[in-house]
Amino acid sequence: MSENSYVEKIENGSDVVLYGVSENGFMKYQQLKSAGIEATFFWCDTESAGGEVEGMPILSLCELYAMDKEKTVVFVYSDTEPIAEKKERLELAGFKDIRCCTPGIEDYYGIISQIPGIRSELKELFYELFMDIYFQKPPVRLRRKHNSMLILAKIMEISEAYNLLADEESRDTFRNILQYRVTGNAEYLKECAVYPQYFMPGIYEFSEDEVYVDAGAAQGDSILAFIRQVNGKYGKIYGFEAKKSYRAGMSALFANENVEIIPSGLHEKPGKLYFHEGQHGSKVSTTVVSANEIDVTSLDAAITGRVSFIKMDIEGSEIPALKGGVRTIQENKPKLAICAYHLEDDLWNIPILIKKLVPEYKIYMRQHYETVDWETVCYATL
Repeated sequence: MSENSYVEKIENGSDVVLYGVSENGFMKYQQLKSAGIEATFFWCDTESAGGEVEGMPILSLCELYAMDKEKTVVFVYSDTEPIAEKKERLELAGFKDIRCCTPGIEDYYGIISQIPGIRSELKELFYELFMDIYFQKPPVRLRRKHNSMLILAKIMEISEAYNLLADEESRDTFRNILQYRVTGNAEYLKECAVYPQYFMPGIYEFSEDEVYVDAGAAQGDSILAFIRQVNGKYGKIYGFEAKKSYRAGMSALFANENVEIIPSGLHEKPGKLYFHEGQHGSKVSTTVVSANEIDVTSLDAAITGRVSFIKMDIEGSEIPALKGGVRTIQENKPKLAICAYHLEDDLWNIPILIKKLVPEYKIYMRQHYETVDWETVCYATL
């Protein structure tokens, strides 16, 4: 396959607009950028304008029609209307270079072949996932819906996270989770599911003076499991829990233990969040109002002393909470067990962030549920 078979010729200095692109446009954008195309890229969204996506300014249709018709290249994708109708309107507006795009094997393979350092097994997996998405029947079973196109659009980030993983079991787990998300076949999860969760043998060991932070302590199950894991010998335990009824139960359960229950969720900074129960799991938000308002704090604000082990299962707030604990994590370099499944891109964004915080960390990935991709945990230790 020649280089120019998947990279369209674009004159330097052109403006490139991706119109009606959804996630497919990310592939084209990554493809053109990796090929060294010197152009100014724009994203055209018929629903909104202003702001940016992936560094591309978002244009309204009016702004698109006002652009220089001679030097603007428009890549048109089909989303909610026939692609021919978009092309016809652009022609009437006077555009000369209109390229109607549907994702193809050559386009996709051209992108992954450009990624520096991508492992051969991951390249083969991406190709298989592309074929599954575009040419096969609907998923066998998909109890938890996923945006399959996001996997194809985030090749570079996924590849970066995959290369960080410290052992073959982690890489196998990572690939199996991606395959499950596209096919819905739970057999991929059964192949890699292991137990116990959070206290995995072979990844790290515990001392008799551990200072354990449990973010998302709920009713205290993981605190109780930790106490049993260390045979009751530890330094201190901090349990973050925003729900009052859960805290009351833990107060009784751990009355004779050195457990400090903190009446807040964990996030990037102190404040309030709205808590939402949804079809695919719970989420928190700073903007979408609901009746379920919870108090949150940051790890750095709540704890000033030593920390040796942090577990987080906080419904999609894991990345903000890690950012709110930069000082604590960088000074103490604690063992980490961070859930990486609440948000679509947690699977790759969480290991990337952890490695940036402490480059010496070894990163592991384990799956602890067999029928749906819940309970995926990213582990880190020196």
